[in-house]
Amino acid sequence: MRSFWRASRAVKLGTAATVMGGTCYYTFIYSRNTPQRPPPQTLEDSLVGQEAPSIFQWSSLPPFIERRYDPPYPENGPIWNAASTVVTGGVGLFAKFMLRYFQQTRVYNIDAFLKIVDEDNRDRALITVSNHESVWDDPFLWGVLPVRTLLDIHKMRWVLGAADICFTTIPKSLFFSLGQAIPTIRGCGIYQPAVNFAIHKANQNGWIHIFPEARVNQTASMIRFKWGVGRIIMEADRCPIVIPVWHNGTQLVYCLQKNAS
Repeated sequence: MRSFWRASRAVKLGTAATVMGGTCYYTFIYSRNTPQRPPPQTLEDSLVGQEAPSIFQWSSLPPFIERRYDPPYPENGPIWNAASTVVTGGVGLFAKFMLRYFQQTRVYNIDAFLKIVDEDNRDRALITVSNHESVWDDPFLWGVLPVRTLLDIHKMRWVLGAADICFTTIPKSLFFSLGQAIPTIRGCGIYQPAVNFAIHKANQNGWIHIFPEARVNQTASMIRFKWGVGRIIMEADRCPIVIPVWHNGTQLVYCLQKNAS
């Protein structure tokens, strides 16, 4: 049993190291022309200067929404599950309609991806990480999924969403909560309720989607990855399956939206 625990720990360390290695690589590209501070000596030192002043507070959430993301994480009732199916499935079907009839969409390796997403007895979490080109990335990316998956909230993704965009009013908070978005406060670091909740869902073998750049990026190169994905991988009970997703084209929809406004 001890050897199994050590092997499991080694796998999790290796996976986290791979993700964080990519983080360091992109950090070097992004910051090689900026002044560098001395290397940190402790974990506390490494966090100094990483957190920017947040423009949204956890207490700003409506109380009934905040309770859903605070321990002990209450289970959803049948009414909530039905409403969540309507929101998640309805938006997913709309995305599917748009991709099929108004866009030319090409997807690679979808069969292998669906085999993991639709697995009934998956014994570990699924984490997908992707680039972030526009506000349409989620949910439009998932319009490529079959209808049976879009209508199954237990198989659909949980996504870390910006609280200062998605949770600023009660209607928006309710809508995005039903759509399985996790209110994430940008600038509050990796030890915040959103990441704790994502780890909780990972321990339930759920699917968590993350935009590790933490903002829309339409440049030719990726920016520094945030560390939250590394913490989720390290603190999950079992090492999650991590799948990178790369997409292109939604930045054109975003540009059209800006021009129209």
